[in-house]
Amino acid sequence: MMTGINIAIVYGHVSRNHGDNAITQGIVHALQRTVPDARIRLLCSSRGSAKKPFMQTLRSYEAQGNLDIVLYDQNWPADTNDLGADATPAKLQQLIAEDPASVLDHFQLTDCDVVLYNSSEHLYSYNAGDDAAMIKRLAPIMAAHAAGKAVICLPCTFGPFETEYSRSLFRTFVDACVGGAARDAHSLDQLRQLGEPTSNAFESNDVMLDAAFLRDYPDDAPADENIIGLVPRLDGFGLRAGREKSREVFDAAIESGFEQSRAFQVYANAAYIISCLGKTCRFLIQNPNDQPLAEAMVRAVRSRCGSRGRCEILGAASIEEYVENVAACSAIVSSRFHSHIFAYSIGVPAVGVYFPEQGLKIPGLMQAFDQSPYCLNGHTATLVDVTNALTTLVSQRSSESATIRTLVAEKRRRFETTLESWIGVRV
Repeated sequence: MMTGINIAIVYGHVSRNHGDNAITQGIVHALQRTVPDARIRLLCSSRGSAKKPFMQTLRSYEAQGNLDIVLYDQNWPADTNDLGADATPAKLQQLIAEDPASVLDHFQLTDCDVVLYNSSEHLYSYNAGDDAAMIKRLAPIMAAHAAGKAVICLPCTFGPFETEYSRSLFRTFVDACVGGAARDAHSLDQLRQLGEPTSNAFESNDVMLDAAFLRDYPDDAPADENIIGLVPRLDGFGLRAGREKSREVFDAAIESGFEQSRAFQVYANAAYIISCLGKTCRFLIQNPNDQPLAEAMVRAVRSRCGSRGRCEILGAASIEEYVENVAACSAIVSSRFHSHIFAYSIGVPAVGVYFPEQGLKIPGLMQAFDQSPYCLNGHTATLVDVTNALTTLVSQRSSESATIRTLVAEKRRRFETTLESWIGVRV
């Protein structure tokens, strides 16, 4: 048994999105099971984290004894403005290499033995601006490696890397890790394109589970055969689009009542099919940003289907409540990655609708669970495509559910065994 070790999680996701929060909750739960005598330090951004409701849940874990929450300052390096034109990604990388101790001090990692990089999907670059964000995000990881600490990359989404600098930095990062993995098949391809990492530490043969799979889930969740959940997400909107572009897309969608968006059109077709099947459409809100789109969808369903258009919107104040809402559905249609994870963890099958500009993690996840026939590109999916996927999934629900639950159990056991071995490499 490994005792007396200090493990840091970089970073702890604390947001209004239940999926992001579940990543944090899952890795904390997993560490408490696999290395119960370790001291866990969770780095959360000082920019707004303390005010999010999920922080209260984390504070309750902290009160149990082996978890410390650190609110770190995102303003690194503090003298970026003084650097002026020299504040290039390459210059920032040089600063880390020259003085890793000061970086570790800034992020309060000096006394940690093992540093877990909990990225989610923040490792990508489309342009020079993304290069700068990437090296800043990796700063505590690269500093920890330079100081001789064990660095592990928890399963996450990688790429694309469309600049020469980001490809080089990603290779440097992979080679710095004593363990790591991709959480979806498309990210696994990004790893394989590197060739053989010099550390031979990354899992290159298969994907591993996103940490949200590792939180505790109910064993026997009751599902209502007459309810199908819908988890829409506006296309062209989100992390990869950037704040400014996302705002433009959202404002244009509001002005048009969302009817010009592909998300609206695809989910309108799904809701119509569900109504024709005599079932209820339940719009589930994983992220509050999805609420206006869901409200527009409800109006459209009722207008199009009349009395047959049975639909409702269901929010949730916590991850636990949201998972219960998913569990009550016989199946879901979702554009949210973590709604798939919640569904798969409790044996609820899902149709995936993804938009490539938001990344390829949904098709990558579904491929890993042998569910690709139910995965649709939202920009090209027709009414016939949606009908075929949804009706087939409903008819095959029992067998698909059993397959998914078996795979989740196998992959979950493998993750926890592998995590313990990774931590044990240098401790």
